[in-house]
Amino acid sequence: MEDDDAAAESTVQADYSDEDDPSVYLERVLTGLSME
Repeated sequence: MEDDDAAAESTVQADYSDEDDPSVYLERVLTGLSME
């Protein structure tokens, strides 16, 4: 389980850009969590 969580976090961090609005980033994270 922990390995899967780490992989998911790495993917999210890779997708994240400083240019993104924090709310957009948060929504993306929540969407990713809901898809699992």
